[in-house]
Formats: sequence, structure tokens, C-alpha cells
Amino acid sequence: MGVGVDIAATKSSSSKPSSLKLSSSKNSRPFHALDEPCGLDEETLFRFRDRFQFPNKTRICLPRENERACAFAHGEVYFYEATFLCGLRFPIHPFIMELLHRLNIALGQLMSNSWRTVISCMTIWLIVNDEDMIKVDELLYLHHLKESKKFGYYELVPWDWKSKLIVDFLSSFQHWKSRFFFVSRSGWETQFDDFWGDIPRLLHRCEIPKLGPKPSPYVLRTLLREEWKMATKFSQEMYAKMKAKNKKPLSSISQKRPRASEKETSKKTSSAPVTQQPKTTSPTVSLKELTPSPKKGKSSDKGKDKLKELSQVPSHEIVSRHVHKLIQVLGETIHITTEYLTNEEKVVMANSKMEALEAKCSKLRKKLISAMDTGNTAKEQAKALAEELGQKKVLLVQKDNQLQTTN
Repeated sequence: MGVGVDIAATKSSSSKPSSLKLSSSKNSRPFHALDEPCGLDEETLFRFRDRFQFPNKTRICLPRENERACAFAHGEVYFYEATFLCGLRFPIHPFIMELLHRLNIALGQLMSNSWRTVISCMTIWLIVNDEDMIKVDELLYLHHLKESKKFGYYELVPWDWKSKLIVDFLSSFQHWKSRFFFVSRSGWETQFDDFWGDIPRLLHRCEIPKLGPKPSPYVLRTLLREEWKMATKFSQEMYAKMKAKNKKPLSSISQKRPRASEKETSKKTSSAPVTQQPKTTSPTVSLKELTPSPKKGKSSDKGKDKLKELSQVPSHEIVSRHVHKLIQVLGETIHITTEYLTNEEKVVMANSKMEALEAKCSKLRKKLISAMDTGNTAKEQAKALAEELGQKKVLLVQKDNQLQTTN
């Protein structure tokens, strides 16, 4: 286990954590997290609960005065926003808990891109191995823990950069070390039960793991020997499969076919019965027919060169290249499927919005039609009233004329 860091044990009235003290060592230095104040506010923290699907039992809060990511009160654990953007969700999977227990670091000490590597490996193993989760030994066989430039943080780096699984990341996080918050109570980690068994608990305080020395040449030679054994076993199995399919050994492909010499051809022509042929045919024509065309010779030479090049390359390198290409294709397919699903969701949302807009438009059309009908009826009524007024005016004029005549 590594060297621990003493963190505040109680919550005082001023809620100030106790000072950090590394165990007595010559090269002790403060964590970089002590220089990073929190840059989150209450509104963004409130949105995290719905965005990252936090359980109702889990309590989240912002750091108090003078509290940092590695200096806080007991009973709480610090998390970064970037960790959830990389794919982490509550409750934390037992594989991640076992991995952090093996590495002897807290959850917040792992860099953001390393979280992408861990979660990507988990998804790749689930797809390739029929929903069988990756093991800690398998992940540590491909990656090892390396100290970051900022003291207190660590990253997972592949042993061999040529055969790494995760080739490139879509984006990078900036100023993520200042976006942290605290989690407490229950619901955020997987509990012990009959199904999962004894799960190691997560560390609530920052640790300095012992990375150990670099592997010696003897260890590297033994690793290469084991890889060579696995590659030869794989190549033998593939050879047996190809032999069963084609029913011919692969060694017969590179064998040269014996060509007929000039003496043998002359003997065959002399022993054959002579028949009368037209003047157009000649022995030169028959020799040309026997000799192969230059295009076929070039193609056969190219095939021989390719076989020579393949024979010079060791089999474990060929296998590693094929595995690397397969994993790249799997990563691309996963990326394409995620993009397809996101686009499909967008299309569904757009279709639902279009349906809602069409319903609104139909309602507005009905309202317009009813308004136009009422307008037409009002016009007809106005015309009828105007006609009645005209008739009344005519009657009044007639009555006035009658009165004037009587007077």
C-alpha cells in the first residue's frame, strides 16, 4: 500500500479542514489539487443530478471555505465533472472499485483521459466477449500507472504504444481540475451482496502509490517469449483451419513447378507422328504457345516476393497487427453506432416536434376557417341591414312628401 495523506477528521464550526501532512519523507511535496479552488456554482451542481442520473439517496454539495479536492471533512468523497463526462455513473461498477483498490489511489486521482481508456476497454470487452466484463489483470497487462506532471494525479499508459487499444480521443478537457464537488451518504457505490461477493471499498483520501522500478531486460525477454508462444500457437491453429478448408498444405503454394526443357520438347516433337500441316504453322509457333506469357511470369514473381517478405516477418508481429486492426475496426464501429443512435434520437425528436407543429397548424387552420365563416355571415347580415335601411329611407321620404302635399 502507498503513503497516506492526513485529512481533516471533524467538521468544526468554521468548517475548515485540517492541514495536509505527508508522512515523513525527504521528497514530500504538496498535491497540485491544493492550488485549485472550486469553480462550480449551485445551479450547475443542481443540473448534475438529472444530467448524470444521481440516485435520490446520494447527497451532493459544493466545498466549503478553504476546502479543496484532497482536503475535506470525513464522510465525503470528491468527484470531478470530467469523470462523469467520460462515462462514469452511480453506483460505481465493482470492476472500477477493484481496479482502484489494486492501484491504491482515490477515484479523483485518475486523469480524465485515463477514465476514457478504462470505460472504453469495458465496452470493448462486453461486445467482443459476449457481455463478459474485463478483468483487472487483463487491463493491467495492457496498461500501467504513470505519475502525471501535476503531483497527486496519475494516468494509465499502454506498455506498448504501437499496439494500444484506444488510438485517439474525440476531445480534451481543459480546466477540469477546478470543477469538483463532494458526495456523501449512500447509493453511489456498489454494496456487498451475494451476487458481487466481497467488493473492496473505495479510498476516501488521496494516496501516493508505489509505482515500483521499470521492468528489467529479463522481464521484458520473458514477456516477449510468452508473446511468441501465444503467436506460434495461434498461427498453428490458423494453419490447421486453412489446411482443413483447402485440403492442401500452405507450403505447396510457394513450390516451383518444373518446366519442360528444350531437349524434352524436341524429343516429344520427334517421337510424335508427323502429319501434314498447312504452311502457316511452324515449330516456332508451337514453342511460343508452350512458353508462358510475360504477364503471368511477372505476377508469379510478385507472389514469390510477397511470400518471401511474409516469411521474414515473425508471426507474433502479424498477429498483433491483425488484432490491432480488429480493435480499431471495433472502435470505429462503436463510434459509428453511437453517432447513428444519437442521430436517430435527433430524428425522432424532430419528428415529434413536426407532429406537434402540424397539430398546431391544423388547429389554426380550423380557427381561420371558422373566423372566415363568421366574417362572411357578418357581411351578409350587414348587407341585409343596409337594404332594410334603404327601404326605410324610401318610406320616410314618401311620408314627408305626403305631409308636404297635405299642408
